[in-house]
Amino acid sequence: MPTGLRDLATVQSARKFCEDFLEANGFSLTLNLLQKDTIQPDVDYETRQGCYVLSLQLLRYALLYVLLWCKDILGVGEL
Repeated sequence: MPTGLRDLATVQSARKFCEDFLEANGFSLTLNLLQKDTIQPDVDYETRQGCYVLSLQLLRYALLYVLLWCKDILGVGEL
């Protein structure tokens, strides 16, 4: 629960980012990045791993938002 104005602004900003991300088809684009041979084979290991980690973080964040949104819409208890 946000405790101050700054926290509330952060929550609203995060919610807006997630909504825009999902509306722009960001979920499927990020998911496609995890497909085999999407990243060129000549990309170095650290860069490739960084892309995978960031993709997984974005996907986790988007899924959490969707789950929380569904919880609010459906009135479901704790996740």
